[in-house]
Amino acid sequence: MEDVYKSSLKFLTPLSLEQTYKTIVQEAIKLVEGTDGSIFLAKRGRPVRVYASNPKIYKIKPREYGNTYNVYKTKKTIVLPKGKIERVHPEISDIKMKADIMSPLIYRNKSIGVLSLYTDREQKFTKREEEILQTFSPLASLAIRKAQLYDELKKAIETRDLFLSLASHELKTPITTIYIYLQLIERDIKKNRKFEPEWIKTLLDEMVRLTKIVDDLLELSRIRTGKLNYVFEEANIKEIVKRAIVNFHAAHRHQIQLYDKVSEKKSKLVGDIDKLVSVVINILDNAAKHSPLSLPIKLTLRSDGKYFVILVEDGGKGIVKEEIHKVFAGFYKTSDNTKPGMGLGLYLAKQIIDKHKGKIKIRSSVGKGTAVQVLLPQLESSG
Repeated sequence: MEDVYKSSLKFLTPLSLEQTYKTIVQEAIKLVEGTDGSIFLAKRGRPVRVYASNPKIYKIKPREYGNTYNVYKTKKTIVLPKGKIERVHPEISDIKMKADIMSPLIYRNKSIGVLSLYTDREQKFTKREEEILQTFSPLASLAIRKAQLYDELKKAIETRDLFLSLASHELKTPITTIYIYLQLIERDIKKNRKFEPEWIKTLLDEMVRLTKIVDDLLELSRIRTGKLNYVFEEANIKEIVKRAIVNFHAAHRHQIQLYDKVSEKKSKLVGDIDKLVSVVINILDNAAKHSPLSLPIKLTLRSDGKYFVILVEDGGKGIVKEEIHKVFAGFYKTSDNTKPGMGLGLYLAKQIIDKHKGKIKIRSSVGKGTAVQVLLPQLESSG
C-alpha cells in the first residue's frame, strides 16, 4: 500500500493526458515488475488503445469482443499467459512478453477503460501483484479523469479567448465602417450637399455583414444550450437550394453555376426548411470568401437513390491537409486566412446536418480549391 500511495502522489501535479498515460504505465510497471504497458479508454462502448510504452504493442488491435473488451465489461482483472495471447495475436511473437495482466479502469463505479501490463519474466504475475494493481487502478482512473477535465477546461478557455478575440475584431470592423460613413453623410447633410449614393450601399453591405455575425453567434449559443428548435416537415430539396441561392446573391456578387439533376417528382425530404436553407447559404458563403470573383462557384444537386447530394465547389486556395480535420470546429480559420468572418459557417452547418441524420464531407487541395458535400436522406416515396 505504501508503494501504491507513493505512485499516486505523482498524479497530484497538473499533467496533460499524454503525460498522465505515461506516468500511470511507468508507475504500474514498477508496482508489478512489468516490462511494458498499455492504456485503453472507452470510445462508443469499445476499449480503444490510447497509449502504449512500446510502439510495437501500439500497433496490435484488440479484438471486438476479446479479452480487453471482457475486462472492460465485467470489471474483473485477468492474467493471460503468452501462449493464450499468441493464439489470437500472433504478431506479438517478436515481443518479449511472457504474460499479460489486465485490470479495469473504473471511475464512479463505471468502467472507463483497461490498464494492461506485460512482463518478460518466466514467472507469471502473482496474486499479490493482481491485488496491488486492483488497488492502483482506481487511482489511475481518477488521474485520467482529472487530466481529461483539465484538458477540457484548457480547451474551453482557449475557445473562450479565441471567441472574444474574433468577436471583438469581427464586430468592430463593420461598426467602425458604419460609424465613419454615417459621419460623412451627416456632414454633407449639414452643409446641404449631396452625399455619395455608394455610401448607402456600403452601409447596407456592412449591416448585412453585422447581422450575419450576430445571427451566427445566436445560432451557436442556441445549439450549445440545446435551445435550437427544429420544425420538421415535408420539403422540396430543389426549392431549398433555389431559395439559398437567392439569399446568397443578396449579399454576394459571385456567380453560381447550378447543375440541378433532381427531378421534381423525386425531390422530397423531411427537414427544417429554414435551417437547411441556412446550411446551403453558409457553405456558399464560405466558398465565396475563398474564391476570386472571376471564378464561379459550382453547385451540383443530385440523388444517389438514398440521399440527396449537394456539392459546392470553389476555385480558391484550398486547405492544407493538416488542417482539413479542423474545418467543422467552431471558430476555425485557416492559418493564412485574413477574410472576415468568425469561422462558424461549417460548424453550424454540421450541427444542423447531424440533426437531419445526414452527412457533410469536405475535400480540398492546395491551389485547386475546396469541395463540400452534403448528404440528406430522401423520403422513401421520393426515391
